[in-house]
Amino acid sequence: MRYPNYQYNPRANQILTMLEEKPASRFTDLMQGSGLKNGVVSHYLKMMKKTGLIRTRRMKNQEWYFASTFDESRDFLFIHLRKETSRKILSFLLDRESATFSEILVDIKKSPSTLSTTLSNLTKDNLVTIEPGLVKKYRLSNKESTGKALEQVNLKTFDIMKDRFADTFSYL
Repeated sequence: MRYPNYQYNPRANQILTMLEEKPASRFTDLMQGSGLKNGVVSHYLKMMKKTGLIRTRRMKNQEWYFASTFDESRDFLFIHLRKETSRKILSFLLDRESATFSEILVDIKKSPSTLSTTLSNLTKDNLVTIEPGLVKKYRLSNKESTGKALEQVNLKTFDIMKDRFADTFSYL
């Protein structure tokens, strides 16, 4: 291996710092944030993954990167917080004990099919649970963890626009 000790490598440290500050980053986020070229970022990610400094999660057609020091049980929460529709749903449910499909629909202003698909994904990843009854109600599985994660996520306007674009195609 060419770089056995990444502690003294500024490029690797730059990427690791970005992943610690912004968990669930995509390749393009790392490339644009670091100012490094495609091949350079690819090389460092490959080497850091091989040495165990970072890990990845793959969902649908996207790969998400995390520092290995990041709590693995929160990976899917941060991935969903990077998606606009999921973030809106989680934020909405954070302020309530539970909510019906139509209450969520009115608040997030998305189509019923988009909401249904997103709620299914959130339920599958155990971030939202369904309360059975005559009318289904949705609630957060872990309100405290979701609240802390929402505080930790600090998105800029440009990031929100990129995430909105990525969110559009993440359900295909």
